[in-house]
Amino acid sequence: DDSLPKTGEGPHLRVSGSYALPRAGGSRYIGSMLKVMIAPVTPFQQNCSLVWCQDTMEGTAVDPGGDFDMLKQAIDEQGIKITKVLLTHGHVDHASAAGTMAEHYGVKIEGPHRDDQFLIEGLPESGRKYNFPVYKPFLPDRWLEHGETVSLGKETFEVVHCPGHTPGHVSVMIESRGEKAMITGDFMHHPCQIAHPEWSSAADSDEEQGIRTRREMFAKLAGTPTLV
Repeated sequence: DDSLPKTGEGPHLRVSGSYALPRAGGSRYIGSMLKVMIAPVTPFQQNCSLVWCQDTMEGTAVDPGGDFDMLKQAIDEQGIKITKVLLTHGHVDHASAAGTMAEHYGVKIEGPHRDDQFLIEGLPESGRKYNFPVYKPFLPDRWLEHGETVSLGKETFEVVHCPGHTPGHVSVMIESRGEKAMITGDFMHHPCQIAHPEWSSAADSDEEQGIRTRREMFAKLAGTPTLV
């Protein structure tokens, strides 16, 4: 979609053009109760998702990997009350600013799966490697397991363990008033992988496991009205 900001244009808030979502002030309603805004962060332009309940205005930042000041501005402008931070996995561009955000809002960090603990513990070193700003080190307050749930306002999300990109990668299934969406994290990087799940990212820690994960997830989602 040529009307959408392109990677490298700066810290725009946008709905991801890769998935051809309709724009609604830079956000998308799920089931008329949940609202999602996607904010590309860090020099890698990783998508951080701000998700909040319209009824309670309680919200979360999923994968706040950096650009904390920009995210804070967006949160303030939308009037979101951050009640937790969610992480899909422990890579530097997805998790670096989580500790700083959790401290600022006085909330807890949930996720990823415990198998990514080594990545979380290594974030300060990874940040130095990629010249990221210095953020507060942390360990999650809650490790997430497959099939567990995460609450947000009046809604409940399902946790799906999706190893391959990292050992402890999780995705979050959102459902509200009959509509579904999945925050995939990095178990897929591009829509072409729906047609070709065997195509892998060089950043996948276990290529074969990543392929199995994509095939299993796409088979489960096939034929369902699920936004990814």
